[in-house]
Amino acid sequence: MDKPKLTYITYIYIKIFLLLSLFLLQSCNKESTSLSLQPHLKKPRYEIVSDGEQEEIGFMTLPLELQAYILGFLDQRSFIKSSIVCHSWRGATYILGEQKALDISYKKLNDQSCLYLSRGLFSSLTLRSCELESQSARNLSQLSRIKYLELRNTTIGVLGAEALASLSKLTTLKLYTCGIGTSGIRAIANGNLTSLTALSLSYDPIEGAGAQALANGNLSSLTSLELLRNKIKNAGAQALANGNLSALKTLKITENKIKELGYHSIVNGNLSSLTHLNLKHNRIGTIGTDFFSTGNLVNLSYLDLSSNYLKASKSKTLASNSLTSLTHLILGHSSIGVVEAQLLSEKKFPTLTYLDLSYSGIKAAAVKILANGNLFTLTSLNLDSNSIEDAGAEFLSTGNLVNLTSLNLTRNKIGDIGIQALAKGNLSALTSLSLEYNSLGLAGIAVLAKGNLSSLTHLDLSRNNITHVEIKTLLGGNLSFLTSLILRQNSLNVTEAYTLAHSNFHRLVHLDLGSNSIGDEGAKALATAYFPNLAYLGLRWNKIGIIGVEAFMNTYLPSLRDLVLDGNRIPKESKKAFLSWAEKESIKLVV
Repeated sequence: MDKPKLTYITYIYIKIFLLLSLFLLQSCNKESTSLSLQPHLKKPRYEIVSDGEQEEIGFMTLPLELQAYILGFLDQRSFIKSSIVCHSWRGATYILGEQKALDISYKKLNDQSCLYLSRGLFSSLTLRSCELESQSARNLSQLSRIKYLELRNTTIGVLGAEALASLSKLTTLKLYTCGIGTSGIRAIANGNLTSLTALSLSYDPIEGAGAQALANGNLSSLTSLELLRNKIKNAGAQALANGNLSALKTLKITENKIKELGYHSIVNGNLSSLTHLNLKHNRIGTIGTDFFSTGNLVNLSYLDLSSNYLKASKSKTLASNSLTSLTHLILGHSSIGVVEAQLLSEKKFPTLTYLDLSYSGIKAAAVKILANGNLFTLTSLNLDSNSIEDAGAEFLSTGNLVNLTSLNLTRNKIGDIGIQALAKGNLSALTSLSLEYNSLGLAGIAVLAKGNLSSLTHLDLSRNNITHVEIKTLLGGNLSFLTSLILRQNSLNVTEAYTLAHSNFHRLVHLDLGSNSIGDEGAKALATAYFPNLAYLGLRWNKIGIIGVEAFMNTYLPSLRDLVLDGNRIPKESKKAFLSWAEKESIKLVV
């Protein structure tokens, strides 16, 4: 339930009740079969005490719902302990357990502990990398109240899978590296999981037979299925496409050795409800006339075919089908040339807003086709790690991509001419621009700072050999709306840090100066700068020592929540005090 804003009087009452609660917990000197949260189970310390054995206090006279509300302020461990104080408290925690999640990952759980879990206090349970004893897996079948269950690196085997198959209220089941095998998959598929809508069996050695069991089982209510990093191959893909999983909306089958035949089966099968399809890291290769088409997947809005060695045939019939509902298309690590660019630029994507063509060997000629095509609805374009150079940047700046708000041009051999074109072109809607690892100089920075990109809020200029002159030029432009500035691996020292600290970039929320040489004096300048909204400051590998640490412990950055200082010259004895300060200030510190 939502917690309304409390009046001062109500807050005082709650504080008193919680103190009484803690007093009761400390007063319980009898032992019970409670669940220890230590890495290794010790002898339990509490037992359930009846109402008649306790002195009635004010807290006990409150309505059960209000008791539940108050107990909801306890942390997870204390909440579990409160459930064994008495029957009344157990009733209160049972009410709230419907909304609270239990995470007891990385623990050793014996059979007795799992039996305690089966009492059904929580409806959401996460067990990551837990060591289970012999009968623990069987006891999972007693989790009758559970709706969300996540098991990661917890070997439950076939017995555990059979136990889980009876949990009729379960809606989400995530099994990562649980060693259930084909027999376990059959048990889950043919069990009583009638409420299950989301199933993940990633990182288990599932092959075609396992996929066929899933497709032909009792899981017709599934809307989300994840089978990442298995070995279902073409046979498994065909089974999923032609089974009784027609309600599926999300299918993630990354890294499953699926080839062209399996892709065609999925596209033309019974999965017409799919809106999200992830086929990343398979072996689809060259696709014929169905390239960039959905077949029966008329509702598809998200398609990831990256890292599939994709290359289209040169047949003109390739554009005969369309992806009319697609909003996200990811084709990274492909081979996008003139033919593929021509297909992408035609009127086949009326709703496309996100296009990822990173690491695809794109050159200026293909960029020209894309930029002058019909991708009018595109708002985000990722061309990371291609070779578009200055000519490609010029084509982007004068094309039809006037609605772009995000453009990633990392590692594209773009120099001052290309940057000047981008800054003067018709990309004035851009709010995010990544130019990492190019060849920017003073002339390019000068035009970028005073060009048409005044709407920018995110700018990445990492690894461009930027020094004091460029920084001063950048800060003197019309980019004062920046909230995120990334300048990693340039040639910045104390002078640049001081200039930045005294700039008018007062809206900055995220500032990353990693792998430069600002030193202690640069750290002092930043720690005392007027950055009222700065929440993240990245300064790893900057030759900062004790003086810089002391500056941050007296910082004037009121909104700081993340401070990254690893790789610097901070002595071990100083790190302890620094970490203690960060904890008190609620700052996530990396040293």
